[in-house]
Amino acid sequence: MTLKYFKLLITACLTILIPAGFSFAGDVDLSIKGGYFRYDEPGVNISYTGMVSGLQGAYTKSFSSWSFKIQSEIMSGNLNYHGRLNNHQTMDGAMVSSHENSGSLSYGSNLWYTDSVVLVGRSYAKNQYSLTPYAGLGFRYLNNPDNPDVAYDYRRQITYLYFPMVLEFQKTLSKNRAWGITGEIDLLLNGSAKADLSDASDQYNDLSFKQSLGGCVKLTGMYHRDILGHAVSLKPFVEMWLVDESDTDVLEYDGARVMVQSADGSYGDYREPSNITLTAGLQLNIMF
Repeated sequence: MTLKYFKLLITACLTILIPAGFSFAGDVDLSIKGGYFRYDEPGVNISYTGMVSGLQGAYTKSFSSWSFKIQSEIMSGNLNYHGRLNNHQTMDGAMVSSHENSGSLSYGSNLWYTDSVVLVGRSYAKNQYSLTPYAGLGFRYLNNPDNPDVAYDYRRQITYLYFPMVLEFQKTLSKNRAWGITGEIDLLLNGSAKADLSDASDQYNDLSFKQSLGGCVKLTGMYHRDILGHAVSLKPFVEMWLVDESDTDVLEYDGARVMVQSADGSYGDYREPSNITLTAGLQLNIMF
């Protein structure tokens, strides 16, 4: 299944199943969430930092001890970019950008992303304790539009198809109170990054990179109690994506091949560097 069709499947399931949860047996969760976001490319000293916020929805259907869950979120924020412009030259040695343009650079940058999963799991309960392992498929899409006020900025698009493994633990404290913790490991199955360098100049071509090695670790705490018949939960969360450098793609400037300068001073084709994305914050959840 291609990323395009998997994304369509996620959208269709959310459109049909979550509203339907109000009319047949099943649990619907709605959340508002927000927190700190940081994207780093340590090898080239580039980062995006700031606050993000958004919404999350989930539908869970149980069959005896088995559970089916579909969950999706959308987040956005205004970030600060800190980095530099790289020196790059054409194959004949002509410099495309001058040395003075390769210094440090900071400006505002918008960001939005969506993350969706389809999970199947089985619950094991004893006394006040329950343990539910899940596995399934996940899709993540991140869009970082260009800043029209910055001459060298361009849009970036990141797409991941991944395999999530989730373990939920919960302990009931009383009739209307409980706490729990959820751990998750996501393994990257297929990733791609697109850099629309034509936004900076129509003499550049856009670049596409394949990413094949990476993963994510997520940890979410939970404390909830029943209020007016609904479970209201407070959930602190932290997640970290680590993705290795991509393969290369050829950049051209007015038809001539362009090479970028790396940290060791050598020149080569463009690639998406190794990167780390950290998000941490708080989520307020209501179950219907």
